[in-house]
Amino acid sequence: MIARELKKYGVTANVVCPRALTRMTESMPGAADYMQGPEWDPENIAPLVCFLASDAAADVSGQVFVMWGTRIHLMQ
Repeated sequence: MIARELKKYGVTANVVCPRALTRMTESMPGAADYMQGPEWDPENIAPLVCFLASDAAADVSGQVFVMWGTRIHLMQ
């Protein structure tokens, strides 16, 4: 809805749902067992965020991305 409303002003709006092992998620039951390995590093999310903030993604709007490691899922 926000993406549609702001389109006329040239503004894009997307959602990034990162899956990463952070201080916030490490206290979740089972997270330390499940979220093992480098794919759960929070640094993996930065390239997607940088892309969405770049001119290359000027036509990407109204999308929901779920990301962890090298996996990016575009939700419908």
